[in-house]
Amino acid sequence: MQVGNYGWEDSIEISSNITWTPKLPQNFQKKFGYSIIQYLPLLMYGNNNINLQGAGSYLAVLDTVDSGARHVNDYRSVLADGYQEYLTELTNWTNSYLNLQMSAQVSYNLPMDAEASIPFVNAPESESLQFEDKIDSYRQYSGPANLAGKRVVSIELGAIATKAFIYTLPNLLRQFNLAVCGGVNQAVLHGQAYSGEYYATTWPGYNSFSWLISENYNNKHPYWDNGFAEVLEYMGRVQYVQQTGVPKVDVVFYNKVSATAPYWDVQYQFSDLSDAGWTYSYLSPENFKFPQATVQNGVFAPEGPAYKAMVITSSSNMTLSGVRYIQGYADAGLPIIISGGNPSPYPSVDDQEAILASISKLKASKNVYSVGKGEIASKLTSLGLVPNAAVHTNGTCHSTWRQDDHNSVGYAFIMCEGGYSTGTLRVPTKATPSVLDAWTGEERPILSYSLDSSGFTTIPISLASNQTMIVAFRSKPINGTGNLGFHATSLPPNALGCNLIEDKEIVVQLAAPTSSLPQGNSVVLSNGAQYAINQNTTLSSSFLLSNWSLTVEHWEAPVSLLNVSIQAIKHNTTHHLGSLVSWLDVPAIANTSGVGYYSTSFSWPPAQGSADGAYIKFSPILNAVRLYINGKRIPPFDPNAPKADIGPYLRNGENDVLAVVPSTMGNYLNTILSRARNGDGSITIFGLLGVPITPTDQGLVGDVAIIPYQEMRIKG
Repeated sequence: MQVGNYGWEDSIEISSNITWTPKLPQNFQKKFGYSIIQYLPLLMYGNNNINLQGAGSYLAVLDTVDSGARHVNDYRSVLADGYQEYLTELTNWTNSYLNLQMSAQVSYNLPMDAEASIPFVNAPESESLQFEDKIDSYRQYSGPANLAGKRVVSIELGAIATKAFIYTLPNLLRQFNLAVCGGVNQAVLHGQAYSGEYYATTWPGYNSFSWLISENYNNKHPYWDNGFAEVLEYMGRVQYVQQTGVPKVDVVFYNKVSATAPYWDVQYQFSDLSDAGWTYSYLSPENFKFPQATVQNGVFAPEGPAYKAMVITSSSNMTLSGVRYIQGYADAGLPIIISGGNPSPYPSVDDQEAILASISKLKASKNVYSVGKGEIASKLTSLGLVPNAAVHTNGTCHSTWRQDDHNSVGYAFIMCEGGYSTGTLRVPTKATPSVLDAWTGEERPILSYSLDSSGFTTIPISLASNQTMIVAFRSKPINGTGNLGFHATSLPPNALGCNLIEDKEIVVQLAAPTSSLPQGNSVVLSNGAQYAINQNTTLSSSFLLSNWSLTVEHWEAPVSLLNVSIQAIKHNTTHHLGSLVSWLDVPAIANTSGVGYYSTSFSWPPAQGSADGAYIKFSPILNAVRLYINGKRIPPFDPNAPKADIGPYLRNGENDVLAVVPSTMGNYLNTILSRARNGDGSITIFGLLGVPITPTDQGLVGDVAIIPYQEMRIKG
């Protein structure tokens, strides 16, 4: 194979009455010493494709304590053995004969413990459709992969039911960011870039799942050439960082299930760990068989995730081998926390009384602690443990930590899941921090932080909803910033930014004080110096841009809907807007899809006051935006936090602003929905259901503000 990286297998979607192989009875007899044949009625329920088929029509039980669950669990164990043998052979063949790695969406939909089989391919893959953006679910998937040293944990990204042609780029970004927080570090976009002629198919072209599932990425989407590249480049840079070094995770949960739920149910329902800045993932006791599952100096899997503690919840199903492994980990110094009460034995061929006795022995052992539900974080703190990268904010934020020992760099990835949040990132390191801008590819020194006597670096952060940041901690600072000799430890609330000039001085950008950005008194430096703020009392206040002109490039179907090769028939209309509202609120373009060109201008410097430069700030972007000031393109920025320093682009006099904003195609496609065909001549799934595509807001909405600033230069 000359081209390619992976052989790939999708999630298992084979239907059956009972998942079975000809040799399964023989393998079962060999492993457990009894025949499964007499228990076949027990297997007729919930042992098919548990996602596509449902559990079944008939449930047989035994008049035993566990109602026969042990025999079902034993069967599933043998089934997993055979599946792992299959994955091993397929992976070896792909590696040897095709010279490719093997990627697969391992196990889920089948009646078995998925975590046990995840390590058996080179690059295990999850998907956004069945994981439903649940960070906890991704943590279940990434845990076994990280333990086994898999460099890549992939995701089939962007598949969402009923969102074809209306799935926006910020939503795609949100899905990607949440998956990254759960340990995923490679995205493969769902959909195909096919746009040519196809049997019995009308414009805009063939769409898999008959328009039911998003998204077929091709040039029939207005954002294809107007913002999509920036999103892909962002993802690529995040992936680069997340595939560098080794993922380090604070805590591991013991997690044994008989069959993993198709939609990967959340296992830990409390927020104490996330609120306190701890990261965690999950392992099945089947993963303890791997050679990486050892304890050194009180750390589990020290060359891999380097877990500081293991948690067993009261809902856990303890296998005999699992509890014996954990006993050994506790004896070797790993803290074991039992949360919410005693776990239960896992029904199987194992002696249930032996499991209970082993649990009692474990609870009485050194390094084993019992706590109430939701009290894990406080116990970790009382043990003197600290998170790798603790984010403390007034909102909901998540983090990951990767350690590149070869280059002496650590990387923190942070995402704000909830509303706008402010707080700190606290990391146990003295290394010099810098921010990696995944939108531009630039690395800039962080010039405002504190370093305490215990060796902890604390960085103030503020993030909008769904915004992310990457912070690198380098032993050797970038750009010679180690020679600066100082940094700011405290900035005033009205500081918009802080830049380094020629590795010699810090420039603080100060906005005119407002109720939300009050003026501070000084800038405090790490060398103890304080610089009083003598703010220009004539500094211009922020102002809103108005008098917008909107030229809409309409994207419409060709006269013959069978002419699929045409991108779109395009024509322009111009509209003058008193305020920036959704296209749905402008009757002339309510059913329009295409590209909006928003233009206005403002005078600089402002008539009232003075300034050294300015930021431009948008309301959150609905889909994508490309910004030009005086004909020069501004570097890309996060659509979730759309703000940019435009000081270098300003000129005296009139300054022209152009924002290029693509829509999705759904609003226009609604107008031709009744004539659309897909693949076999049938109407789309929306037509079959009698449901139109949901109309969605499009265009540039909300306020666009210019925020002037004054520069304060500090040389230490």
